[in-house]
Amino acid sequence: MLQGMKGLTMLNISGTDGVDDDVLEAVTCNLTSLTRLDISECQGISEKGTRSLQNLIQLKELDCGWNSRLSDLLVERFPRGLTRLDLSYCSGLTDHGVKSISELKELKVLNLRRCSQLRNKSLEYISQCSNIVSLDISYTGMSSKGLEKLHMLEKLEHLDMCGCSH
Repeated sequence: MLQGMKGLTMLNISGTDGVDDDVLEAVTCNLTSLTRLDISECQGISEKGTRSLQNLIQLKELDCGWNSRLSDLLVERFPRGLTRLDLSYCSGLTDHGVKSISELKELKVLNLRRCSQLRNKSLEYISQCSNIVSLDISYTGMSSKGLEKLHMLEKLEHLDMCGCSH
């Protein structure tokens, strides 16, 4: 079915029943023109399935939010050309995983809302993404004390840190 959709550039399969590692692999092997992919709330996808994301070299926007099974290994496999990344509510993500985000040099929008294991160390890694214009770190384990690490983000226009400690 997917073979006939080679020109597809955007796919939203968020919250779709039955989306698992095999489906994600079929998507990434057949729809290599994708520039935007939304796999949020697809609880059947694990780190095993995310290996195939590397096939999407044209991918610019990726939404993996609300996937409790995804953790640090997922981030290491992201295509390096991403400009927008949503990992909100990915409770398995830690500071180690955010370190891999620092390699996404084109990243402009990053959403880490409710990634509860993240601490101020993550801000040090995020500060290496000099193109970020929008950052959501609300309801994480980060605090206002870590904000000094963001001084290098000269393009930052929007910062949401609602619910972070002082």
